[in-house]
Amino acid sequence: MKTPAEIVENPVYDLATRLVDSDDTVTSRLAETNATGFGVDTCNVVEAAYSDANRTEIKFKAVIEYTGDQDPDRPYSGDALITTVVGVARCEDDDWDIVDYSVESCETNL
Repeated sequence: MKTPAEIVENPVYDLATRLVDSDDTVTSRLAETNATGFGVDTCNVVEAAYSDANRTEIKFKAVIEYTGDQDPDRPYSGDALITTVVGVARCEDDDWDIVDYSVESCETNL
């Protein structure tokens, strides 16, 4: 039987890939760098536990590292971002989806 962290691993990775283009906190921090082409380098679920008796909801915390390519024609301003996300995944029809999340921290590697 999979652990809660193993269950939410793929949905959290999918969320991580979407944050690069859709989350205001993440996109604004990426814009502060002089790098482009950001993608998920690592995505680790560091905490996960069922939050209901029916085992249909999991609260999680994940640390995501994004890396990009430094523009050689511009001054160095960071090329990586470490983001901590907390959220809730819910199971419906045997599929786990992230139903709520928030970005807890988002720091560049300056």
